[in-house]
Amino acid sequence: RRPRIDRSMIGEPMNFQHTGHIGSGEVQVSVDLNDVTYRMKSKGGYQDHSVDSRLTPNGTEIKEGKLPQEQ
Repeated sequence: RRPRIDRSMIGEPMNFQHTGHIGSGEVQVSVDLNDVTYRMKSKGGYQDHSVDSRLTPNGTEIKEGKLPQEQ
């Protein structure tokens, strides 16, 4: 079980570098959006991984659209 975290345990951001801003009126659904999405993912440590949606997070197979019973 994870320990509970409260606000007193969370500090200020460290080494934050503001590289740009996207406001709600600045985003257009186009190739530009794909480029922005790619650039944002590259900053956050995301990697392109495919996930088998028929498996639960612990790897148990989901059959007939039903989740397995928790143990």
